[in-house]
Amino acid sequence: MKKLTALLLMTAVSLSLAACSGGSGETADQGAGDGGSQSASSGAENSGDRPIKDEIVFAQSSDLTTMNPYIGTQERAYSLTNHMYDTLLEFDSEMNMHNSLAESYEWLDDLTLQIKLREGVTFHNGDPLTAEDVIFTFEKRAERGSAYANYIDVAGMEAQDDLTVIVPFTSPHPSFIYQLTDPAFGIVPKNYFESVGEEGFAKDPIGSGPYKLKEYVTGDYYTLERYEDYWGEPAKTQYLTMRIVPEAGQRTIMLETGEIDVAYEVPYVDAAKIQDNPDLQFLSTPSTKIVMFYVNTQSATPLHDKRVRQAIEYAIDKEGIVEAVCYGYGSPAYAIVPDTVIEYLPVEEPHIYNLDKAKELMEEAGCADGFSMEIWTSSSQTNTEICQVVQEQLAAINIDAEILVQDSNTIDTRIDAGDEFGMSLHFYSCNSGHAEYTLSNILPTGMARNDSRFSNAEYDAAYNEWLITTDEEKRAELLKSMYELQNDETPVIPLYNEEKILGATKNLDGFELSRIGAHKFDQAVVYAD
Repeated sequence: MKKLTALLLMTAVSLSLAACSGGSGETADQGAGDGGSQSASSGAENSGDRPIKDEIVFAQSSDLTTMNPYIGTQERAYSLTNHMYDTLLEFDSEMNMHNSLAESYEWLDDLTLQIKLREGVTFHNGDPLTAEDVIFTFEKRAERGSAYANYIDVAGMEAQDDLTVIVPFTSPHPSFIYQLTDPAFGIVPKNYFESVGEEGFAKDPIGSGPYKLKEYVTGDYYTLERYEDYWGEPAKTQYLTMRIVPEAGQRTIMLETGEIDVAYEVPYVDAAKIQDNPDLQFLSTPSTKIVMFYVNTQSATPLHDKRVRQAIEYAIDKEGIVEAVCYGYGSPAYAIVPDTVIEYLPVEEPHIYNLDKAKELMEEAGCADGFSMEIWTSSSQTNTEICQVVQEQLAAINIDAEILVQDSNTIDTRIDAGDEFGMSLHFYSCNSGHAEYTLSNILPTGMARNDSRFSNAEYDAAYNEWLITTDEEKRAELLKSMYELQNDETPVIPLYNEEKILGATKNLDGFELSRIGAHKFDQAVVYAD
């Protein structure tokens, strides 16, 4: 087990160095450098005694669903809550894993994980962090039906002492350790939580992070205040405020006028505007988010034939989509796992754009004359543009694709209900930085987000064996077979690996980008001059 863990960590480092940044290849002098992961820098080496603002303000498009970390698992939530809660382990901007609340961890055997906690950590109400808080957090995550709960004997977890947690597993799960970096594993205080209840905790949350909640108005703004007794290096700026600004162009305008210091989710069309503005800096990082089409493998249309699904992927010009819709910010994807995560493997014969091959496969499947189907998508501008491009490209192989725009929740509800559809455009973020996070949710039979309704006994067998395999050579063989089966069966058509782009004032320094979108402000400042 220790040998495998070391191998996976080495893989994390090598993948982070090899990850492609995509993008246009040009960035502002003050900002992103080569377009890879980096921290914002406005020339800190010359900062001297420059005065700093006592508040940093950033804006994003959507409100938080909740400030409870194990429920608010969307990027829009942990963009804020990652400053309020600490996880046991964490990734830096280059996907190197570090200890956080865990001082150390050790696999005692294939079924037993020991976690040693840091001394002197307190929650925002002054209560000390103990092993009971960690166990309580694991229990709450298990209540949410998390996939990891299938492998951990939650009832058997033990506080060996105040700072030592023993985690028993029902079967080996060597890649589990990476899930402890997921913001959804932010540690919550057991005593406080039980005293106020889940609803009370969501309204007035407490963590052990570098910032604590000060005030908020739902749908408008959230302000955090530096936690002075933080166990690590204290936050450099007193206050951190997140504003909710749904309109993307408005966030760019607010950045230009100085109303905000950082704009999240910058629309691709505004990238050049930020790059050309000497008062701003442009920031970008590869991400763990992949944009993809789920293909209905149980459709009443010819989509049930893998040759038709392969033909569709061959007919889609992914490079053209990245250039035309994403302005070059991203990279074409040919596997359902983003190329930035641990245990990603490229497929041997990807379905790269080839219209002649697509037509040949359609003819082999007896579908040369084509058929009609629906493409489902949400109403975001990028999504609708992607679907319009794909609609036109599929017409070249005689597929008449009607685009149906629906609310995201409606799409999920209809897919879960078994409604007929052809393809549905989605994204999936690999929040743990490890391929398992994606592989455990999208393709195994019966999984919650198996929206392609895919079921393949050979794939399921390889997946289930891979999860519990500690022998590194055998694990690699199983993983390779899974990727190749995905490619051959084509239940999902990956389009591109997303690149996250942000805009910031040129006076921002020390801001650390995150590939999962949990960007960090605790060591950031905005110079007042």
